[in-house]
Amino acid sequence: MSALRRLAPLILGVIVLAAWEGGVRLLAIPAFVLPPPSAVVAALLADPDTLGLSLWFTLTVTLQAFALAVAGGVALAILFTRSPCWRPPSIPTPSSCR
Repeated sequence: MSALRRLAPLILGVIVLAAWEGGVRLLAIPAFVLPPPSAVVAALLADPDTLGLSLWFTLTVTLQAFALAVAGGVALAILFTRSPCWRPPSIPTPSSCR
């Protein structure tokens, strides 16, 4: 694998961050609408405890919601595949459900 191919994601990330920073400054977008990456890094360095706690809370809620969604999806999949009367309308129903 060539070095350029391995570095491509990093190069793209730098380009995206530079475009984000330049676009926000060039278009004078207010920081409360879209902060530049430099402001995000400055905020992370200025108050890592508060932001770390917020990150932990957000990740916890997100993972809980994901777990509930997976459990609900699996339950619905089992219901739809095991009970012919509960299959979605897009699947042809057997005559026993009529």
